[in-house]
Amino acid sequence: KFTNYGVALQTGGLLAAWIHGCIGLYFWLRLKPWFNAITPLLFALAILIPVGSWIGFYAGGKEALALYENPEWRRLMLAEAKPPNTEGVRQIYDIAFVMRVIICGLVGLALSGRVVRYVLERRRGTYLLQYPDDKTIRSVSGTTILEASRLHGIPHAAVCGGRGRCSTCRVRVLEGEEYLPEPSADEVRVLERVGAPPRVRLACQAVPSGNLSIVPLLPPNATVKDARRRNLDMAGQEREISILFADLRSFTQFSDKKLPYDVVFVLNRYFAHMGEAVEDAGGHLDKFIGDGVMALFGAKSDAKSGAQAALKAAHNMSRKLADLNAQLSDELDEPLRIGIGIHAGPAIIGEMGYGTAFGLTAIGDSVNTASRLEAMTKEYGAQLIFSEDVAQQAGIDFTGITQRETEVRGREEPVKIYVVNNAAEFAPSG
Repeated sequence: KFTNYGVALQTGGLLAAWIHGCIGLYFWLRLKPWFNAITPLLFALAILIPVGSWIGFYAGGKEALALYENPEWRRLMLAEAKPPNTEGVRQIYDIAFVMRVIICGLVGLALSGRVVRYVLERRRGTYLLQYPDDKTIRSVSGTTILEASRLHGIPHAAVCGGRGRCSTCRVRVLEGEEYLPEPSADEVRVLERVGAPPRVRLACQAVPSGNLSIVPLLPPNATVKDARRRNLDMAGQEREISILFADLRSFTQFSDKKLPYDVVFVLNRYFAHMGEAVEDAGGHLDKFIGDGVMALFGAKSDAKSGAQAALKAAHNMSRKLADLNAQLSDELDEPLRIGIGIHAGPAIIGEMGYGTAFGLTAIGDSVNTASRLEAMTKEYGAQLIFSEDVAQQAGIDFTGITQRETEVRGREEPVKIYVVNNAAEFAPSG
């Protein structure tokens, strides 16, 4: 009959070997771009194969037990198998005991090695590791940046488990770069694959010998797609770009008079039209803020093309708004009105945010100025206001366009602006 010990040993061995293999395959395959597509199939196989194996073991054992009840089959089987005698069985048990002792000894040796490593690391000294928000930890020398983060409970992305394959643990070194060894050939290859700029290292490979200040470049919940190559401008650069802000006029009063469904319906139609206008001009739709729109131009081209594209987008937005008003004439008490502000200047652009709210955006004084120019359209009763910086960057003749000089909050010098009542009729020529 089956012995409880034998069944437990066979089942435990099967599960241990299978789970260990599945973990290894997961860490290897999850970096592949096609992994998500075949995950359901792999999960099904991971369940069905060991279950089928165990059922086969049980069924085979039951069949063997049934055959063993036949004296003739038992006699032939013993003659063919030639089982060991009593002395042979004793030797087998002795060998099994020795193997258990060796395995336990190897496990104990591995644990002792960790203790020895810990003692040696303590003797080498410690280093300070500073994170954003002035969070500082002290870690023993010889540990990588990723190991230090984990030892102190600081969340740090590492899709590949710290094997130097995925690049999601990469950090920007702010201070103390001289205390890091030169990156290995493998680390250099991974950093080049993702187009990493200077002063960026893999936290799982960098072993500091002195104090260090770093900024993790990806959120702790980064996924495999974050390991893909990014353009250098997404890593953080200062560029001359044009920034456009647009906002619906008197939309609060409109929303107060309509059902929530109607408000959402109109806003989605509006966003679709404005998004198309921006993209058709070659701009990057940064974000929707309430009933407002922010877009960037020139982030992936030159300043002149960016300024021209921003003006073209304003023209497109005005025309598409007129089309939308015509389509929704039966739904609207009065036509939707828009104010657009555009400014050109230096801004820091890069991928910023957290979790799912993560994307290419821009920050800086130029962004603030563009937002304030948009707000001025109310004061001037105009649909479009753009700064002289935009005009100069675009290199277009603006003869006949109303010019003003105004104070802008946050800027010491007055800003020269161009005021356009109807951007749909605004068609400057070079």
